[in-house]
Amino acid sequence: IEKNSHEYRPLGLGYANLGALLMSRGLPYDDDSGRQYAAAVTALMCGEAYCQSARIAAKSGPFLGFTRNREPFLQVMRKHQSPADGIDAEVVPTDLLSAARGV
Repeated sequence: IEKNSHEYRPLGLGYANLGALLMSRGLPYDDDSGRQYAAAVTALMCGEAYCQSARIAAKSGPFLGFTRNREPFLQVMRKHQSPADGIDAEVVPTDLLSAARGV
């Protein structure tokens, strides 16, 4: 774990109060509307985390394993972006959806 942390600088993301956010918006947890909203929040959070990681890399250099892991890493980035394109625009507010797809 320590070696991977130093060589690949993995990001660890988590939620705080996602359930409370859904409840405050009147969205059931186990319903497509709640899942779609959570997907948009997840896409935005993930995209912003990777943007911040890129800003850090611009100043301090990429993680040690980037050069040998470049293509698989970029495939993962594309994989993380593609679900945002499938979020239902009828359920998620336009500003949130635009932000989630724009990062």
